[in-house]
Formats: sequence, structure tokens, C-alpha cells
Amino acid sequence: ALDTLDIYDIASKSWSSGFSGGRARSGHIGLVTDSGFYFWGGNDLQGNLINTMEFFSPSSASAREWVTGIDGLDARYGHSATLHKGKIYIYGGKNSNGDALNTLSRYDIGSQEWTDLGLGGNARWHHAAGLWNDQIYFWGGEDSSGALTNTLDIYDLGTDSWMVGSSGGTPREGHRGSVFDGRFYFWGGFNVAGSLNLLDIYHIESDSWSTGISGGRSRISY
Repeated sequence: ALDTLDIYDIASKSWSSGFSGGRARSGHIGLVTDSGFYFWGGNDLQGNLINTMEFFSPSSASAREWVTGIDGLDARYGHSATLHKGKIYIYGGKNSNGDALNTLSRYDIGSQEWTDLGLGGNARWHHAAGLWNDQIYFWGGEDSSGALTNTLDIYDLGTDSWMVGSSGGTPREGHRGSVFDGRFYFWGGFNVAGSLNLLDIYHIESDSWSTGISGGRSRISY
């Protein structure tokens, strides 16, 4: 587990080292907001699960300092995080007993308060999550039986309710997903065949799947 920060400058296509800090961890999540970066959960150097929130601002006068936020609810790793209107939604992951979770928690950045939003969807970890039109989509990962899954669960932020989307794509874990123009693109990860460079596309409006063009260097948990 590391506490180092590396920075890639897109314009110059160059790398630099940021200010190391915070609690060294692995299997956590990181999110970019208008004010900086938030990191939560994961394993510490001793392999213990942690539920601490830490914040780093690259533009503030105290850029050399890391700020510790309010500790969260159930410690976990391999979870997902989604940002919506100043709130971070944490879902899934694995707990200290090795159980895959289907719990949803919300962290309010402004008030630094945590809220337990209860259970919903299929328990999963090492999955991907993305936001579209006030709904969060959770796909793939490993389920509570230890099997790789290609199921899709949808949480509606406006109604605080869960829906089931169409299953599709290649079952996998350790992948990433990005939403663009009404489509959810899933790439990378691994399954029984090893690391993947496969691209699956979920079409949100039609609730349907298609296969994209595979490419890039296969990778997992990136």
C-alpha cells in the first residue's frame, strides 16, 4: 500500500510527483471534485480495512497538506464511488469477513456527514459504476458466491429506489466504466481467461448491449 501521488499533465504529456500524504492504502476509491481529490476505504499497510476519508487540494495555499475527513460507515475495499451534486455515493465492495456487499452509503462533502441508504441490488465488488440522468449504474464484478457477473443494477437518486437493467457483456472484475452520450463503456478487467482488453457497451435508453472494438493493452484494477 502506498501514500504517493503522481500527476500527469495532459497538455505537456509529462509526469511529475505530487505531495505524498494521507494514510497509505490499496483497494480504495478516488474521486475528483471542483475542490480537489477525495480518497476513501481500502486496506492499510497491515492489510486492515479502513473507513477513513482523506482530501487533497492541488490548488489551495495549503497544497502540501492532506486533510482527514469524517470516518465512514462499514470499512471495505473493492467498492465503487459516484459523485452527484456534492455528495459521494459508496456502493458494494468486500468487508472484513470476505463478504461481498450490497450496501449504499452517502457522504455529504459540505456537511461532512455520512448517511446509510440501506441495501439494494446484487452484492458485488471490483465492479464499475457510472452516473447518467440522476441514476447510478452498477455493472459486473464478483458476486456473493464468488462468481463473475454481468448483471446490471440501477439506483434512482430522485426516488431512492432500485431497478434491474438487462444483463450483458463479458462477465469480469477489476474493470472500469465511463458514461458518454447515453452509453456506458466497460473496458479491461479480468476473468478466467486472464486480463482483458475487451470493450462492452450498454445503451442506456434502449436497455441493450453491443460489443465494441477490443484494443489497448490488457490491464486489471487500473
